[in-house]
Amino acid sequence: QVDGIFAFCYKVMFESGYLTLFGKELGDDKSQAHQAAQKALVLNTLENFKEFDKIFPALVAGLPIHVFKSAYSARENLAKTMH
Repeated sequence: QVDGIFAFCYKVMFESGYLTLFGKELGDDKSQAHQAAQKALVLNTLENFKEFDKIFPALVAGLPIHVFKSAYSARENLAKTMH
């Protein structure tokens, strides 16, 4: 159950930080389709962030990102999303 609480808190903190920096609150738009699309975008961005975050210590240690193909792809997706 501790993993469940951690995952929940991680998701909530990421979503609130992402929306603070890059978007508006999900409840601002009355369209359910738009809300669902925005929620999917945030969740997809979270998955990309987690993938990149897993290898971040290796990057700090000096390993090139090209060694980690999935993390490289996640970083590129994050850059596109946050641009």
